[in-house]
Amino acid sequence: RHFIRRGENVNASHDGLTALHEAVLFANPQYAEMLLTHGANPYATIQRPGKKSHGLNAFELAELLSTRNPGRFDTVRSVLAKFSEPSPTASAPETPTPSSHRTSGND
Repeated sequence: RHFIRRGENVNASHDGLTALHEAVLFANPQYAEMLLTHGANPYATIQRPGKKSHGLNAFELAELLSTRNPGRFDTVRSVLAKFSEPSPTASAPETPTPSSHRTSGND
């Protein structure tokens, strides 16, 4: 909390992990929620080349850890879910209007 009060960047990375990644690793839902409330990006990815977690965001990290220790990460996953963005939906292709059709002039 003290670094948030000092105005530090909640998305700063240390050794390839953000504070939110650490909150997930330690299954700390209160810390995760505080970070998310103060602007932590759950879609930021872990930058640790050569590690299994490299390129994972907080959601994916929680999922991976859940497979190793079922139940331990359920609460932190619920917190993350409250801050997830809805999946983008495919927009319907535009239907040409009659006025947009060109005629050959041989009508």
